[in-house]
Amino acid sequence: MEFWYKLLTFSLPAGRVGGIPLRLNWLLAFLAVFYVVQALLAGGPVSAAMVAMGLAILYGSILLHELGHAYGMYLVGISVSEIHLTPIGGVAVGEDAPPSPRTELIVVGLGPAVSAALAGIGWLLHLGVRSIEGGVPWFVSVPVQALAWINTGLLLFNMLLPIFPLDGAKILRASLSLKYPSQRVTYMLANAGIGLSILLLFAGFLRINLPVIGSGGPVLWLIFLLGIQSCWHTLRMLEFDRVYSSEDTWGDRSVHLDGEAMALARARFLATLGRVLPGGTPRPKAPRPAARAAGAPAPRKGPAKVIAIAPDPESIDDPAQLARLIREAADAEDFVLAQKLKRRLDQVRGGSGTQG
Repeated sequence: MEFWYKLLTFSLPAGRVGGIPLRLNWLLAFLAVFYVVQALLAGGPVSAAMVAMGLAILYGSILLHELGHAYGMYLVGISVSEIHLTPIGGVAVGEDAPPSPRTELIVVGLGPAVSAALAGIGWLLHLGVRSIEGGVPWFVSVPVQALAWINTGLLLFNMLLPIFPLDGAKILRASLSLKYPSQRVTYMLANAGIGLSILLLFAGFLRINLPVIGSGGPVLWLIFLLGIQSCWHTLRMLEFDRVYSSEDTWGDRSVHLDGEAMALARARFLATLGRVLPGGTPRPKAPRPAARAAGAPAPRKGPAKVIAIAPDPESIDDPAQLARLIREAADAEDFVLAQKLKRRLDQVRGGSGTQG
């Protein structure tokens, strides 16, 4: 099973975007070439060009959506490891989780905001193209229509389905967590997401035509299967870790950690506006990295998070170390080891059963 998981998730380096490493799933690259060649053989060069344009706009829009999430992480002080593009979407990999509901609203909300902006630009261009007398060539009208329809579909699909890991579920969780306990909110949303994913799978197999989703297909079925797995993983994580490290509300009492993150977000956002608006201060160039000394270890690439689990949980007496290892084991979906570590943590704390 591990072999097939590694095979399906293997990705290729595809350069950097905004200084963030970009990786492309090999299956996405294969499918893109397959669809273009299929269109070429079936409909000729024009058909192949239309398919290529559609794929470029689709995954270009997904990349910009993930860059919106990455900018949200930058605002609240979360390091972005890399961005992955896969056949069923994209993901911006952060080295930490948002510390509070308010910061999650920033991180998650900026992705759909980018999709909404792209959809608005697409529809404005579409109206402009339609107003031109005599029409425009297909290589102008087709990309404009694709930009409008693709981003509208991505926005509605992502926001209207409260299924993890879609943005709609995360925004709903963060919003409800401003008033209700986040652990309870997450538990209810994850269970509802599993039930909704199963219903949508059945609707797809029965070819029921649903709004936004349509009648389903292999890609959508794979997304719903991923939703079931992600919701189940979210439920299991509740046993071993808190959703947020700061439970904050919109009230007058602010949490110190959240206050720092929100102050950082405001400062960085205003600095960005200062660089973008006319007359603003240009962003200073980053200094060149110093040359690596001979014999020095090469810098590590990829996510900084490394899972290092002790072979014998009974040999650990430090509660902080046990709590950290529990989170790492659960995040790696090694829930058997996480349970052992949790039992050991309860023993060290005197059997109180509390989990920090």
